[in-house]
Amino acid sequence: MERGESLRVAIVEDDAIMTFLLREICAAAGHTGVGEAACAAGARRMFAECRPDVAFVDHALEGVEDGTQLLRAIGRDYPGMTTMLVTGYDIARLAALGGDPIADRLVQKPVRPRQLIALLDEVREQRRVAPAINPALARAA
Repeated sequence: MERGESLRVAIVEDDAIMTFLLREICAAAGHTGVGEAACAAGARRMFAECRPDVAFVDHALEGVEDGTQLLRAIGRDYPGMTTMLVTGYDIARLAALGGDPIADRLVQKPVRPRQLIALLDEVREQRRVAPAINPALARAA
């Protein structure tokens, strides 16, 4: 991945305003939105079709499956996808629950555009240099 290359971003969020905000921030940073879903079932279909590099997943999704369950499935089914848990809950409290990490990054609501752009830049840079460090990672991406 070249330095200026855009990431393929998917958004799983049941709040239309938050979806819009995430989409606009990603686009302003030069990244490509490849899909949006409001529930876990829709997200699963979307991931199978568009294979995003990054997925923003709301913690408190409506429906049978919440964001935490979806993130665990993404980790199992799409190991090369970078996941960002977006939550209005206290991140320190979530981290204190312990166990295996459920997402690669945590994003606290209200979302701060500069913080989000910095996270995306970090992911893009990691994806750019990963194949040089471990050639097997180039095949996984």
